[in-house]
Amino acid sequence: MISGTVLLFGTISVLAIIVVIILVRHIRVLKNALHDTRKSEQHFRHLFERSIDVWYQTDNRGIITLISPSAEKTFGFTPQELIGKPIADFYRDPQHREYFLEQLHAEGFVENFESDITRKDGTFITVSTNAIILKDENGAFIGVEGITRDISSVKKEQKEQFLIEEGVRHNRKMDAIGTLAGGIAHDFNNILTAIIGFAEMAQQKTPPSDQLAHDISGILRSGMRAKELVRHILIFSRKSTYEPTPVDLHLAIKEALRLIRVTLAPGIEIKEIFKYRYGKTLADPTEIHQVILNLCTNAAQAMEEQGGTLTVSLDREELSKDKLPPEYRMESGVYLKLQVTDTGSGIPREFLERVFDPFFTTKDIGEGSGLGLAIVHGIIRRLNGMITIQSSPKSGTCVTVYLPEATNEKTSGLETEQSSLQGEERILFVDDESIVNDVTCRGLELLGYRVTSFTKSEEALERFRHTPDDFDCVITDQTMPKMTGGKLAEELLRIRPEIPIIMCTGYSAIMDAEKAGEIGIRAFVMKPFDHKNLAAIVRKVLSEDRIMKGV
Repeated sequence: MISGTVLLFGTISVLAIIVVIILVRHIRVLKNALHDTRKSEQHFRHLFERSIDVWYQTDNRGIITLISPSAEKTFGFTPQELIGKPIADFYRDPQHREYFLEQLHAEGFVENFESDITRKDGTFITVSTNAIILKDENGAFIGVEGITRDISSVKKEQKEQFLIEEGVRHNRKMDAIGTLAGGIAHDFNNILTAIIGFAEMAQQKTPPSDQLAHDISGILRSGMRAKELVRHILIFSRKSTYEPTPVDLHLAIKEALRLIRVTLAPGIEIKEIFKYRYGKTLADPTEIHQVILNLCTNAAQAMEEQGGTLTVSLDREELSKDKLPPEYRMESGVYLKLQVTDTGSGIPREFLERVFDPFFTTKDIGEGSGLGLAIVHGIIRRLNGMITIQSSPKSGTCVTVYLPEATNEKTSGLETEQSSLQGEERILFVDDESIVNDVTCRGLELLGYRVTSFTKSEEALERFRHTPDDFDCVITDQTMPKMTGGKLAEELLRIRPEIPIIMCTGYSAIMDAEKAGEIGIRAFVMKPFDHKNLAAIVRKVLSEDRIMKGV
């Protein structure tokens, strides 16, 4: 009996020891698990507090219940300012929040969902969000957990890259248009030269009181309008080059508005206020045209949806040194004041300081490059002028440009009477267009000149080689087959270096007034020209040649 009791007690003792050992092991496991849990929690807390992305949770009503400290750097708000607020209040477009929830409930998660979020300072950033839906043990929706990353810099780089590529494509397109425009201009200007020339000769033979004289005047007016139209096409396609000259700002505005009118959306009215009509500024006419077109186009686009009034005004103002910002290289004096005002949507205050930055635009991708005002600003600064902008949302925008008024104007010296245009010198005329050859030669012969004409430059060169002293002046077209006017001029000057040469062209991509001067050409004339203008240039060149020779 005793031995049985001892045996039982021993067995119980062994079992107790085993239980204790098992409990100790479980306690150690539990302690290790608790330690690991605390370590994981600390690690998660470390990630939560140090993450550059924003971790957040919302309840089933969209109220923010948890958000990481990184929210302050990303959104400007501290976590305390955000917790308890509806997350929908921070979406720039509330519709995006609806899209987000639709996708979340349909799939149970969202990946790389992009939206614009409002920061504390009122600006917007673009974020990308990954999120999952949270449910309780019964499967009921209880909230959302997500991670949000600021991708504004990435989107900006993508947009800039897109705009650069778009700019390259646009430049290629403009080059193609320019090439086409140049070819059209060359042929069309030859046609206009003939139309204007024959009309002028007919007008000279018609009594002013005759109805026919009135009809011929109509032909000439239409020819001159066509001439201006070709010039505008070349300016628009950037195939027209000019030296800085005194530009009549009043007339430049009129020309630009004629082009703008045909592109305006219905409901936009143009109002012109010219308080000063006589001011000129020393500039490249193409650049002035570009400035006015860009400003008017921007103003018109701001009113496309609601309509409104585009007001363009020109005045004259004297600016003292204290009125001139130090960042502009301007001297006190008299300036022409151009203002372009619209009644459109206006520009938010936070964007006003950036409107002249390259690539900055408030338009969607594909609607604008963000270069228009930057180009305008660059042109105005280069002309020693100043540009300012005033605007506010729903109150329209007013852009003011100050340009120095030109005081010493260049004069052509071609305003001469018909009698002083006459001469008896011998002229060699070369143009591959027979009709231009015919009308120009007849016009010069009516003034007393003796003209020998050719339609082939190589034949003209051969004739000049045989009798170089038979001519007092050469007039040549530039664009001709086999031998251009530039090559012809070089050959003629090798034979007779002092021969006066006048070059004419409807358009040339390889020749302009500066290159012509480098060759030794005395004058460069753009077609279509009227007889009086060409005759004045011929007379001027011949008179200067006589002075040089001491005759």
